[in-house]
Amino acid sequence: MTQLVDSEAYRRLGNGVVVVSKRDSTRPNLVRILYVRWYTTLAGLLFTALLAAGAFAVIHPQYTSSGTAVLVQPKRPETETANPLLAFNPSLNTTALIVVQALNAPQTADELGLVRGRDTLSASNEGSGVLRYDGSGQPFISVTAQSPEPQRSSEIVAWAMELAQQELTDRQGELRVTSHYAVLLQPVVSATPPVPVRSNQLRAVLLAVVLGLLITIAMVYGVDAGIRRRKHSDAVRVPGTGSSVSDAWPSETPRG
Repeated sequence: MTQLVDSEAYRRLGNGVVVVSKRDSTRPNLVRILYVRWYTTLAGLLFTALLAAGAFAVIHPQYTSSGTAVLVQPKRPETETANPLLAFNPSLNTTALIVVQALNAPQTADELGLVRGRDTLSASNEGSGVLRYDGSGQPFISVTAQSPEPQRSSEIVAWAMELAQQELTDRQGELRVTSHYAVLLQPVVSATPPVPVRSNQLRAVLLAVVLGLLITIAMVYGVDAGIRRRKHSDAVRVPGTGSSVSDAWPSETPRG
């Protein structure tokens, strides 16, 4: 007995001819699978959006504040008409570098009570992270702090400026520098208002989106593969024989 189906492959088994479903040799591309299984794709996209929103809510932004001070020479008695703001020399640059190195020392964070992994402090000369020892720099000390709490970032800058002043005073005291010749630290820009820095948040959101899309693609492929397996799960049996064909038969009703 022969069972025929339109455009289906067949083979002889035992005493009969069995029609076997012909598997599609062309593998659907990703876009087609996402379109056909749109309900799974939509669920995956909603999951991705929730994952990104959760990452944005869990990762809090950092707040940054900064301040700047300058080293000036005192007004000496023998130069009554001299303006200290005009009396700059390369030796002040060296003094500024000494203070910057002291502020960047690891023990400075402990002195200020900074929480490791949450609060950060950095000091630089000339308003940049490049320290210049060729005498062409300027005697400026810039301090930048970051913290998850807005008010705390400004407080760290103020504390660092006070510590810089104390460091300068202590070093000159150890060298027995008189007040007439002591270098002074003058504030230029006090602690600026805290500004949010969302780089950590954006990285977390981007990672969540990538992870969500990968999970979505895996879900769609899994659902599509499961449906295809169910369509080809029933083997075709030859009437009058106990033989069966392992090749899968489509779930649609064949035409006799």
